[in-house]
Amino acid sequence: MEFPLPAAPASAYRAAETAGEAADFVFEPFADGAGWQITGLSSAGKEKAALEVPASVDGRPVVGFTAGAFDGADRLEELRLPESVETLPDGAFSGCPSLKRLVLLHESAPCGVSARSFEGAEALRVYVPTAAYPMYRDGFDCEANPWTEHIDRVYPY
Repeated sequence: MEFPLPAAPASAYRAAETAGEAADFVFEPFADGAGWQITGLSSAGKEKAALEVPASVDGRPVVGFTAGAFDGADRLEELRLPESVETLPDGAFSGCPSLKRLVLLHESAPCGVSARSFEGAEALRVYVPTAAYPMYRDGFDCEANPWTEHIDRVYPY
């Protein structure tokens, strides 16, 4: 059964300043050393209404972030995540009371999610590429679909 979806609200995202969007984040090497994870925000990052996580820093991919990495981002309304970010940790956005729009740029496979990824972010909506929306709605390959319990938050763009 198909249901009509509401139009996505206008984006609050603005292009990064010359200093580069990486300056908004605090990074540490991921456990395997093959990429970076975000562990926090810089002072400037905490003041922004929209952030875009870079796909790579210094030639290595940004593969994730720790729970609490966005704590203190009281003004953050929109967050854009590249396809290199593999999963959303439990309580990932509980420190962002104003966050209403999460844009996932994942086109080839859905971003991982858990039952508790959106705790503390009740108003958050997740926007995914239109071509990828069926993967979020119906699942990917033969695995159980972890997005099933969150599908009411997911909208194509």
